[in-house]
Amino acid sequence: MRAIERDSTPRILHASDDSVVVACPIAGRLRVTGRDSESISGDTLKLVTEFTFAPAGCQFSREGLQFTIDGDPGIRDHTVVGITFEDISVEGAATGILD
Repeated sequence: MRAIERDSTPRILHASDDSVVVACPIAGRLRVTGRDSESISGDTLKLVTEFTFAPAGCQFSREGLQFTIDGDPGIRDHTVVGITFEDISVEGAATGILD
């Protein structure tokens, strides 16, 4: 997904309240569904993001190679950032299936 972000400026094909579909750099599409939230507890600001990336015939190139990826159900990216006056912590994981 990061390679797609670096290859081009996304062209939005469709957007709704909870998802956006963007054109991939060469062909195909990528549906991004997600949400984010923030909370404060004591002196800690907590930011949580959770996104699902579902590519369909998504083609892009990187370092002279061309790739086509599909995902069912795709990739789930979950990240938690904690910020205090003395520290910043980042935790996260990406899980899922691509073809």
